[in-house]
Amino acid sequence: VENTSDLSAMLPYIFPTLVARLGCQDLDGIAHLPEIARPDPEQKPTEIARPVEESEEIRLELARFIASLLARCNQTQVYSYVDEATGLLRAEAMDPFHEVKAVACETMTAFCHNHAEMLLHFTEPLGRSVNSSPT
Repeated sequence: VENTSDLSAMLPYIFPTLVARLGCQDLDGIAHLPEIARPDPEQKPTEIARPVEESEEIRLELARFIASLLARCNQTQVYSYVDEATGLLRAEAMDPFHEVKAVACETMTAFCHNHAEMLLHFTEPLGRSVNSSPT
């Protein structure tokens, strides 16, 4: 990813693969519930109990890959995949392995700094995940 000049052709394959690999399609487990039955944010999970990828080392390398990927994406690319990027960052912050959480915090900091004009779209879910990461 770091040596590629244009990521545009790869992103439609990379983001869905990473989302599936980290199991972050529905981190809150509420996608199947009607809006009225969904729990309050404070009742949502704060840590992933059983990650899809069992190996801590692989999850750590995926976190580093995601950091590199998001650092290389421009505004248009991020806007096209903002939900996937937010889900990946949340999954990292909710990971049980402390080193993955550390990489997630660094990545979120850079992501929010680089895409400040889009913060409205992902502040609440990222903030909830970051607040759960020190535990």
